[in-house]
Amino acid sequence: MLPPRAPPPCRRQEKLERELERYHIRHGPIGLDRHHRRYYWGMGGLRSVVLCEAAEGVWSAITAPQQLDMLIASLDPRVGAERRKRGSDGD
Repeated sequence: MLPPRAPPPCRRQEKLERELERYHIRHGPIGLDRHHRRYYWGMGGLRSVVLCEAAEGVWSAITAPQQLDMLIASLDPRVGAERRKRGSDGD
């Protein structure tokens, strides 16, 4: 008798993603910037998108690595919260 076949990688990935969606790790924003925009990651199971909510309630999505790089480069190292997101100590 043959051993059971493993599911194709795409099905295995989908199963893992469904399992991960059951766990809500973060409900609040990952941070704020000096313009009071809130940044979220992993909302609704969207792990490939960083969502940004402006103070006026307008939402936008950062979907490309280049967009994320531009966001990080725009953070002001003199602002404590932005310095922490940027990953530098201000030196």
